[in-house]
Amino acid sequence: MPKIAIVGMDCCVGGCKDLDAFERTIYDGNQHFIPLPSQRWQNVEI
Repeated sequence: MPKIAIVGMDCCVGGCKDLDAFERTIYDGNQHFIPLPSQRWQNVEI
């Protein structure tokens, strides 16, 4: 397997627009839970 290098990272978590905002809310003690949009469940059988 060839070696790879991870040179960047980003995320979108619970209202945080980027990794820096996510890290800030962790240190501030904020929660990251938000309601899931209804379209997330379209075409999903439970």
